[in-house]
This record gives sequence, C-alpha cells and structure tokens, in this order.
Amino acid sequence: MYSAKDIKQLKYDIFESRQYDYSIRPSKNFSEPIEIYIKFCVLGINDIDEVNQRFVTSGKLDIEWKDDYLDWNITEYNNISSLSVQHYSVWRPDIALNNGHSSTGNLHLSEFDIIVFNTGLIKWTPYSIFETKCEINTMYFPFDKQFCEVEFVLWTASAIGSRFRKAEVEVSTLHVRGEWKFVNVDASIINNGSLHKTVFKFNLQRKPGKVILEFVLPAVIISLMDLMTFCIPCGSGEKISFTTTIFLALAVYSTVLTSMLPATSSNCILGIYLKAQMVIEACIAIVAALQVRLFHCKNKDKLPKWMLRFCQWSLNHKRKRKIHACDKRVSILSLSSLTVDAKGTCPDDSKLDSLIKMVKEMQQHCSCTGNCCGCHKKEPIAFYAALTKHTTITGSRTIVYDKIYTNLVQAYDSSNGKFRAPVNGLYYFACTQISASGKLHVILMKNNSKLGKGYSVERGETGSVIGTVQLEEGDVVTVHHNPYTGSQQLHGAEYSTFTGYLITQL
Repeated sequence: MYSAKDIKQLKYDIFESRQYDYSIRPSKNFSEPIEIYIKFCVLGINDIDEVNQRFVTSGKLDIEWKDDYLDWNITEYNNISSLSVQHYSVWRPDIALNNGHSSTGNLHLSEFDIIVFNTGLIKWTPYSIFETKCEINTMYFPFDKQFCEVEFVLWTASAIGSRFRKAEVEVSTLHVRGEWKFVNVDASIINNGSLHKTVFKFNLQRKPGKVILEFVLPAVIISLMDLMTFCIPCGSGEKISFTTTIFLALAVYSTVLTSMLPATSSNCILGIYLKAQMVIEACIAIVAALQVRLFHCKNKDKLPKWMLRFCQWSLNHKRKRKIHACDKRVSILSLSSLTVDAKGTCPDDSKLDSLIKMVKEMQQHCSCTGNCCGCHKKEPIAFYAALTKHTTITGSRTIVYDKIYTNLVQAYDSSNGKFRAPVNGLYYFACTQISASGKLHVILMKNNSKLGKGYSVERGETGSVIGTVQLEEGDVVTVHHNPYTGSQQLHGAEYSTFTGYLITQL
C-alpha cells in the first residue's frame, strides 16, 4: 500500500526530474497528432429561450488523451497506478465552445483536477452550464420541433497537433425542464484541415397541451364569436361595440403571440391565422356599421356619396346575374339599394313593404328553370270522368268511367278506368255512385290494395268514397266492385263520377 511519501516522490520524478513542460505538446512523434476522446454526459436541458434563441444545457465532459511524458512503472512506486494533479500542471487540449450564446472561447474550467494514469492516459472531467445559440423555427408553433447544437472545437495552436478521435453522448440521467420533450441526440466529428470540431445535435419537441388550452382554444372561440354579430339586432345599440370588442381581443392575442416568438423567426401559422381573423373582423365591423346606418336613417336623410355608389354598384352587379326568383333570398340591404334614388334618399317604408310582398309572392307561385324572364308554372295534374251507361257489375271488376271532362297530363285512361301517378306526391280522390237496382258496394284501390269503401242501400241512393293518398310515380288508383256482394247495377247517365288531382309534389 502506497503512502503520501510515495506520491510526492512520483510527482517529483515525473515533473521535476524529467523537467516536464506543459507548454509543449506531449508527443514523441510530432508527425502524428494527439487523438482526443470526448464524451458529453448531459444532466439537464435547463432552458430553451425562443425570444433570445438560446439553448441552455448542463453536464460534464469526459475528455481523454495520451501524454507520452507522463508514464511510469508502478512497481517502482509501490503500485501507484493513477495520480491526481492540478489542471495547470499538465498539457491540455485547448477545447472551446464554438457556438456560445454570449461568448465564444475557452471553457475556463480551471477548478477541476486532472487524473494521470501510469500508462500516460490523461482523463479530465469538467462540469459546466453551456449556453449556446439555437435558431428557433416557430412556423408550426405550438406543434414545432427544434434542433439545437452544442459545438466544441480545438482552438488556436492546439488544432495543429491535435484532433478528435471519438465522440459520444450519454443521456441516462437527463432531465428536461418546461414544456419540451427530449427526442434524441446525435454526436458527430468534423476533422477538416485545421478545423477539428465535435457537434452534439439535440432533437426536441414541444408539448402543445398547455398552449392549446390557454392560448389556441380561446383564440378560436373568440373567432367563432364573430358570427354572433349578425344575430344582434341593429336597434339594440350593441352591434358595433361587440365587433370592436372582438377585434381588440384578437389584437391582444396577436401581441401576446408576438412577444412569445423571436423577431427573426419565420412566419408562424398561428400568427397568420390571428391576422386573417382581424382582417375578417374589420370587414364585419364595416358591414355592421352600414347596417346600423341604414337602420337609423330617416326617409328624408341623404346617404353619403360613397355609400350611394356602393349601393348602385351592388344593384348593377345583381342585375348582371341570373337570379332564380324562387331559390334566391333577397336581403333587406339589397331591397334598400333597389329603392335608393339618385339624390341618395333613404327607402320609403311603404315601398319597401310592397317590394318584399312582391318577392314573397314570386317565391310562392313561380317555379323557374332559368333566369327570371324564363319562368313558367308547373303543369297541374287533375282528372274528372263520368259513367254514361247503366252497367251491371259482378266480381272484382274495375269500373270504367268512359266520359272525360278533365284529364290534364293524360294521367287517367278511359279505356280501362286506371289513374297512373305521373310524379311522386300527395293526391286527392273522390268517387260518387248511384245504385240502379238496390244495394251497391264499391272499393277505392291502390295497386290492388284497399283504400276505402262506398255503400248505397237502395235504388237511387248516392254513396261516395273520398280520401287523400300518397303515391309514388307509376302507382295505379282504380274503383272496383266488391266481389262479395253479388251482381249489382250502377247508374249511368253521368250520375256516377270519379275525380282526383295532385295536391303537392313530394
């Protein structure tokens, strides 16, 4: 077991007797550079400052190299295999932080000792907090990913005879603060001429939950509240103040977002969205102001020239379009522009009411297939037929009404007594019969299914079947004799009739 005396003797021999000079590169063969091994043990990611574009990490560096003048035989020094010396006692590679945020240069890690092994291996393990530059890309904020680098370089004269041989990184004890999630880190070495550099590249992803809940969601809700502007009556006095409040809220959110992001970063999609919403809100405020102005103007008031020109332009634009009178809704603002005269006088209430009434009548009675000049009414569907001769009926026989008074669209066939629905819709039917011999039973049928029954008790008595039926195109409606009542006689001479018509199309 060695003692302090052995350590003193060892230090004296390797530093004093050998006349060790820490200013000279410790290599016996100057034609070959000293190879340096570096390992970055990351203990924490302390901060990512988006505004100042600063990346702050803490950790230690395991730096190793070979010193040809600091080896000894352990048997001569009571098996001493390693020795701790102060940093200024031996030659050290001039390693500097290449992309420091506030300064670039030596790490200034003078308070940490160096371990010297009997084989000449030197191990230096300094600890520090590293503040480096990091270009923040916030285009997809808050769903962004950032790539930040920590670069170490061999500075000044050390680069002539030294180079990095191997670089590693350890993150087993890594702790990430704040709203960021660690993804991975890569280590790479660049030995190009006089440039010898080691780069540790960190891949980080933002946790968007807090930003979405506290910033994005309220901004979207405020944007959706724009639509409520058109639900506020003009006479309430709150229409303009509501739109102004929404605009100011969006402006505040835009200012807050700007303060969170660096001034030199690319355009943020969230920021573009807020600016676009502000433009939309400004347009809504202009429309609301026009609505309130038109609402409160009197019949003898004159509109400003710019408002008059806008109304005239709107009128001319509408005239050039093909308007379907039944499918288009005319707004109050458009109706007002139709009645503004050349002097800028506000619309008269009686004229406005009559114009609205006229448009509603057009919507109810006109069915258009082209422009308004090509309007035509839908062709109605109706028929009315009568029986001309006395008819004896037996079994389930179809009663054929042979004389036609009305038969629009030819839906009723007088040769077989069948009505065939030309379109889907709700129809009205009625059949009236007079018995010529006694009791008489008839049935109204739809596709051979019973719809209703009619009954006459004695000769000369009238019976009828009346009802509304929903039909699809191609359905058949007929009048049949009840097969269970035997042979019966139906009065002709146009006393027995069958009629029907389309109520509404479905």
